[in-house]
Amino acid sequence: VGGAGEHANWVGAASSANRERFVQNLLKTMDDHGYDGLDIDWEPVEEADKPNLLALVQRLRQARPNMLLTFPIGWINNNFASDASLRWYPQLAQYLDQVNVMSYEMIGVWDGWDSWFTSALTGESGTHPTSVESSLKAWVAAGIPKEKLGMGIPFYGLAWRHITGPRQPFTNWSDYVGGDNSFTYKKILELSKTGRLQWDAAAQANYVTFDTPVEDGTVRWITYDGPEAIQAKGQYAKANGYGGTIIWTINQGCIDRATGANPLLTEVKKAFLE
Repeated sequence: VGGAGEHANWVGAASSANRERFVQNLLKTMDDHGYDGLDIDWEPVEEADKPNLLALVQRLRQARPNMLLTFPIGWINNNFASDASLRWYPQLAQYLDQVNVMSYEMIGVWDGWDSWFTSALTGESGTHPTSVESSLKAWVAAGIPKEKLGMGIPFYGLAWRHITGPRQPFTNWSDYVGGDNSFTYKKILELSKTGRLQWDAAAQANYVTFDTPVEDGTVRWITYDGPEAIQAKGQYAKANGYGGTIIWTINQGCIDRATGANPLLTEVKKAFLE
């Protein structure tokens, strides 16, 4: 329920005047469509939102104790992993079955940053201060139980021009070409036929580079999660007692509409469930 761009609607629906009707509407919709629960995707969560967000989740749990109730949270900039604002979320987590870290697009052309991977498992540093591991550890330190924390896996990649791989200085935001809904796994596989598939052991991340630029004649580097990255994440989650994973989005992993073949989803099953 919700998502980016729906903040104002969350604020209105979860207000004290509208909350009870909203809860009943959510439960009815869930039941009408045969769902097992709700994902409360309130983005962003501003300081003023927290009391009503907490009250909404408490009321949903009270109304339907056995439903699945999940919530997505952001990845953590490791340079600010002790931010006191993180410590509110364990209050919310006690009413949730799972709290899922949206650990994708963990890089941008921000001051002081160099190029990095969309969802590196490990290997963060001061100039690319993000990884799945460091984000999970920061949320555990804030007070969320390990077994409730899920990591995010992207079924799409981020494409870049000018730079040719990780750990390089950015030029400016014109370096970014596209990502979500543009560079699906199927598209990455097609483009990779003229590129070099590579693996970064420090980050536990897949990427592909191109000597001859592709797509619009400028793309030199795409960072994405392939089977190797997914296996590494599954092994890490099981070895360290984390709660699992979320995917954004399942359809972007499909490589054949007719058969429904989705090799990344198959890999997630192997990595996390077998």
